[in-house]
Amino acid sequence: QIHKYWQGKSVQGMEYNLLPKDVKPYWPYKGHFMWLHGAESGSANFEKLFEVGLKGIIKETANRLETLHVNGISAREYLEQKNFLEAAIISLQAAINFAKRYAQKARELAQTESSFERRQELQKTAEICDWVPENPPRGLYEALQFFCFITLISREIELQNNGLGVRFDQIIYPFYKMDKDAGRISREEAQELVEFLWVKMNESGQLRPPLAGSFQAGGIPAAQTITLGGVTREGDDATNEMTYIALDASKNIRMQVPMVAIRYHTKIPKELVYSAIDLLR
Repeated sequence: QIHKYWQGKSVQGMEYNLLPKDVKPYWPYKGHFMWLHGAESGSANFEKLFEVGLKGIIKETANRLETLHVNGISAREYLEQKNFLEAAIISLQAAINFAKRYAQKARELAQTESSFERRQELQKTAEICDWVPENPPRGLYEALQFFCFITLISREIELQNNGLGVRFDQIIYPFYKMDKDAGRISREEAQELVEFLWVKMNESGQLRPPLAGSFQAGGIPAAQTITLGGVTREGDDATNEMTYIALDASKNIRMQVPMVAIRYHTKIPKELVYSAIDLLR
């Protein structure tokens, strides 16, 4: 009933009115439907975000705003860029404030928590949410929390879309290695943190038309795909320990989300292929 109410009222569906008359008969899918991944929305540049944090992007944007008038652009271009840059700063600061609200909530829960162990967990959560995504992550826990916030905001709150567009093992592995080399984390603890992230991904659902929901048993979680494996820029195998941690986390929690995409290539380790097949099984 909800879906029928919004038919013709929501942005999704208005594109039909923009089509030429000779194309309209071919637009509705009868018996088949096309699954379009959200490539048009882009994906976050986590390499840069992890390097400078959102405050670094805000600083870069503010510097651009201050020097905009000296670029010799037209009045119209100046106003368009000025509005965009000011909006970017507002949005980035809103994301920081969003995370700090989680930090505040964790502190409130910690004050009334009777379990010492759980109270420590909540206090640590508060500290991490106070730090990221405003600042660059300093280890695996903060990197995963940073990833969670940015994904939640950009792929769920702002625009529900399929896929994530990032190579999860490639962007997360350096922080795991940093912690492991320093003796701050074990492989088992790292996998548990990834499993927590997977569980969070299963908490968000989507309002979908009956046809889309008919092939997914039970609820309809927001479809999110992580990409693993592949090659480096030099063409070498890019598999790392986080590749296997992500696969093992999926095997352990046995839930729909995230879906896993493996980049297959001629140099792919047999162990990775067997691990992926085991996950499918």
